[in-house]
Amino acid sequence: MNLIGTETIQTPRLILRRVALSDALSMYKNWASDKEVTKFLSWSPHKSPEETTRIIASWIDNYNDSSFFLWAIALEENNEIIGTIGAVKEVKDKTPIEIGYCLGKSFWNKGLMSESLKYVIKYFFEKVNASTIIAKHDIDNIPSGRIMEKNNMKFIKKVKEEHNKDGKISKCLFCYHKITKREWLKI
Repeated sequence: MNLIGTETIQTPRLILRRVALSDALSMYKNWASDKEVTKFLSWSPHKSPEETTRIIASWIDNYNDSSFFLWAIALEENNEIIGTIGAVKEVKDKTPIEIGYCLGKSFWNKGLMSESLKYVIKYFFEKVNASTIIAKHDIDNIPSGRIMEKNNMKFIKKVKEEHNKDGKISKCLFCYHKITKREWLKI
């Protein structure tokens, strides 16, 4: 694999780019403070813009690592960030890349996350030379699964896993999807 880190990706309506400290207020307002958006995520809504700023600062430090992949999803029209997408685990040679994503509620049902995922999959296959990409969603988060399916990711299994949210562990059923580079090239 070519571990090249997070480079800017242009899509028809979006700019996928590195998160900046100046994005903290938009991130907090658009999704990080929303309990409906974070319902199925491993973290709870942020309590303040300062908390969001601290998270972003840690991400910025990680951009020095070429195996760190995290994009802010920014609207092309005004560069405001509306979500994030990236590899949720460290990217290592010859292992599947697991993608996770999050989008502000007022931007749901507009095809923006499907568009983001399409171009991130392309980036990982064309530039990073990944062989397999996987993603998972809580069984109750059906729209997230639809985004995966729209991007030709095939359902492969359901797995009951421990889910740690703010130190509280619960069992959740997750649906896994995947796509291989070979399958993607045939599309």
